[in-house]
Amino acid sequence: MDLPYDERQTLFSRVRLKAGSNRYRAFYARWPQLQKADDAVRGMDILAASGESKPRQQALKDHIDGVDARVRALYAHPPALRPLQRLDAIREVALSAGAVDAGVALLSTRDYYQRFGGVGENLGRDTYGEETPRHYSRALVFAVEMRLAYMLRAPRAEVLYESKRAYEAVARIGATVASRLQASGYEAAFASEDYYLTPMVPLARKAGLGEIGMTNHLVHPDCGNRIRLGAVYTTAPLIPDEPREYGIRTFCRRCALCLMNCPSRAIKPYTRRRQGTAFFQFDEHACFRMFKALGTDCSICIVSCPYTHGIDRRMQRWMADDRERMDAVLKKHLHTHGRRPRVKTPLPLECEGGW
Repeated sequence: MDLPYDERQTLFSRVRLKAGSNRYRAFYARWPQLQKADDAVRGMDILAASGESKPRQQALKDHIDGVDARVRALYAHPPALRPLQRLDAIREVALSAGAVDAGVALLSTRDYYQRFGGVGENLGRDTYGEETPRHYSRALVFAVEMRLAYMLRAPRAEVLYESKRAYEAVARIGATVASRLQASGYEAAFASEDYYLTPMVPLARKAGLGEIGMTNHLVHPDCGNRIRLGAVYTTAPLIPDEPREYGIRTFCRRCALCLMNCPSRAIKPYTRRRQGTAFFQFDEHACFRMFKALGTDCSICIVSCPYTHGIDRRMQRWMADDRERMDAVLKKHLHTHGRRPRVKTPLPLECEGGW
């Protein structure tokens, strides 16, 4: 049975449940098959940045705390901006604010989480179990690029630093777009890592931003899965885009470098479906155990993807639906970057030294 999306079922929500609490007992009474594996990874104590020096650990913590504070401020005191002269200019607002791509998804009830999972503690909100507002008819979905040099340090502190930097940009762009729509007379609410009304990956696919790859991330044709996704939910009658086929999913099956490089063996090549969307099977507990052990984002799967390093659109068209040509592109990638590209020299965390 294909149940509706429910944020309480996501791993980040489940591991926040306090063992023995009423919410804990109620959830596992309904989903007992998840309890043992969830208990083994329970808690969000993942910010130790294992293997880093004390000053770099502190710099990373300061950066995370700073991002969280600035995102809270965006929700508490959103910017007041001028109305749009033309509604169809809203994509350009997102792009000029720092997004690398943007598209519009037509929202239906099945796109939404039915209930909140209580992941918004940074915003001072306890919404666990509350119904999500589902009256928005459109979502402007956009992508923020993460810098390749920082991601190539995977799985070290630089990738968590860069991920948080991108999530701050997601919130800032979302607040800007939402403010312009609100000033134009429409309802609008922006997503961030602290506030989601929908799962982001299937929504971004619906908006035409890319395809779902073997990692279950959205793979963008220009940036690969080296992106973070944002959205602004709105009542504005934006013209929706359609999902686009870039040949990425077929390429994933020819490549599978993410699967081969994954240190936790979490990635599986088998298809599963949810709400009509095709995903790949994935061991979320194995991935999260590695996440906690490292004390930072792993992201080896992200830097393993050839699209992350760039396959230009002309080459994508040339190899589309041709497995021999895909193999030629993959061979060139391996010759240039190797099986697992990485940067071994530490990069500066911009918050080092205290600012």
